[in-house]
Amino acid sequence: MGFQVTLDGKAYNTDSLTLDESEQLEDECGKSWLELNPVRSSKEFRSTARVFLTRDHNAADIERILANVTIGSAMAAVEWVDDDLPTRFEDGLPKAEAKPLTDTLSSSPDRHGDGLPTSPAGNGSGTSSSSSPRSNKAP
Repeated sequence: MGFQVTLDGKAYNTDSLTLDESEQLEDECGKSWLELNPVRSSKEFRSTARVFLTRDHNAADIERILANVTIGSAMAAVEWVDDDLPTRFEDGLPKAEAKPLTDTLSSSPDRHGDGLPTSPAGNGSGTSSSSSPRSNKAP
């Protein structure tokens, strides 16, 4: 699960981190980007905020913004968001989630895939393409 941090009125999402930004966070925090939790420690919040703010602010503005952050405002600035990363692992590898074989059960009268119900004539259009009705018997 990723997170979004709102700083100086702008929302930044971890999905948008570049590899360089991720490596910078890993170096500063001593853990992988997937393990980051900016509400777990002030160091992780400050590093995360600094990386994001560098995109839009100069160094002096970044320090001014961070100087006014309290623990309460830091916690309020972080929002957990869903991502498409796996949540289950086995032997360190992502484990696929079980999915149903089909999304829905179909009891539709449409037998031709054209969205139209099959007519008594069997051609899907409600009209017969020949003068005699279509036989359901095998040839």
